[in-house]
Amino acid sequence: MKVNQAKNNHVKSEPTYNLPNDTAEAVKLLGRIDNLYLLLNRLSCHKCTKTGISIEPHGYPNSLCRINAPCPQAMDKRMKRLAESLPRKIEFEYKPIDKLMIGIGPLSPYSHISLMSLHHVYGIPYIPGSALKGIIRNCWIQEKYDGKEIIALEDHMFQYFFGVRANENEVAAQGKLVFFDAFPIDSYTISLDVQTPHFKTYYENKGERYPTDDQNPVPLYFPAVTNTAFRITIGIADPEVSNQQIDMIKRMISTALSDYGVGAKTAIGYGIGEVKAIGSC
Repeated sequence: MKVNQAKNNHVKSEPTYNLPNDTAEAVKLLGRIDNLYLLLNRLSCHKCTKTGISIEPHGYPNSLCRINAPCPQAMDKRMKRLAESLPRKIEFEYKPIDKLMIGIGPLSPYSHISLMSLHHVYGIPYIPGSALKGIIRNCWIQEKYDGKEIIALEDHMFQYFFGVRANENEVAAQGKLVFFDAFPIDSYTISLDVQTPHFKTYYENKGERYPTDDQNPVPLYFPAVTNTAFRITIGIADPEVSNQQIDMIKRMISTALSDYGVGAKTAIGYGIGEVKAIGSC
């Protein structure tokens, strides 16, 4: 009944939260929620609109945008302490030239908004160390072995840096490169990017219906990181590593971040960044 009434009157109803009543009232009184992870993953609400029921994050769309938001300095200090516990470390500053999409693609409760990777405690964007390892490892294979992973896995230098999995002939070994999570250096900015598929029904029905012009385009929104510099820290768990090897690692890191890119949609320019060496020891 409420849905039909809202549709007929062309008005939005008050949002209804999937929360206990006292928690919902506290959220309404707070207004803006600083922790973006909490906002996206725990504070969804549904509204009755002229087109039906819409599920949105609290305060959408303004709540998703963050401009020059401060970062907890404790995270940066913690990463530094961990890196300094290793014999050697390399640091870079990485800043996306345009936009960066991290972790886009997990299941989302929202029909028109994708989620992104956010720190589960602080709610700030970050690049997981596992993602950095995958990016640099792939770049290494492409640049040094012409994309042939089988050849790379047989190279002792590659095994030395990235480790080797256990198989019938070899015992598993840990690589000497240690990839730390990368956090914004000072502050970060998140904006909403948009993609508009024009033939939604055609794609949903796997081509059973023709892509005709009578199908309404439905915009999809993606949180994207912009104008943000990240500290990339990679430790080396071997004091005997040579300066020549360190120079090679630096070149591969710089190539991976500036030419291959980080995150989603790198083929169309997302995640391609400017890279500057901060130091090594």
